[in-house]
Amino acid sequence: MQPVVMNEEAALVPVPRELSLSEMIFSLARDPEVNTDKIQALLNMKRDMEAHEAKVAFGNAMRAAQREMPRIVRTRQNKATNSKYAAIEDIDPIIRPIYEKHGFTLSFNSRPTGTELVCITCKCMHEAGHTEPYELEGPRDMTGPKGEQNKTGIQATVSSGSYLRRNLECFIFNIVTRGQDRDGNAAPAALTDDQW
Repeated sequence: MQPVVMNEEAALVPVPRELSLSEMIFSLARDPEVNTDKIQALLNMKRDMEAHEAKVAFGNAMRAAQREMPRIVRTRQNKATNSKYAAIEDIDPIIRPIYEKHGFTLSFNSRPTGTELVCITCKCMHEAGHTEPYELEGPRDMTGPKGEQNKTGIQATVSSGSYLRRNLECFIFNIVTRGQDRDGNAAPAALTDDQW
């Protein structure tokens, strides 16, 4: 039996590959015989497929980010209400490296409500291209614990905005803040599973 010898020309023959949807649309668009309605339908299908893929990637990344989120301990003391809370400046440095690692960016804003309520909005954007909008609203924090007005209008708006933003950020990533009794010892801002 004679051995099969491959010559150089045979080795250089390109292997046909499947065209991507983008390449097919581009090829069809160059053909004057192709109906433009069909090209538009293909473009719409491509856009829908990409949006679906981006949404799936968003969901998968959110699930992975939430698995890594630590439990946040409330370490700040509100003397007026004698209660503890976790401030945004405590929460953000803990969770930002996690959600950024998974491709998320948060963009906060506010929108007018036409009432005395403050509304904070957030666009949670993922690097794959999907964005989820979130918002939270609440009354302006004008008064102290005894019901007496203790803030100007702008102070009340900023106070409520900070409170709403902090809670909105926790809502997005399903973060629960919790107090911890450590007999007066300083508690860490985040707890690992073995500390909980």
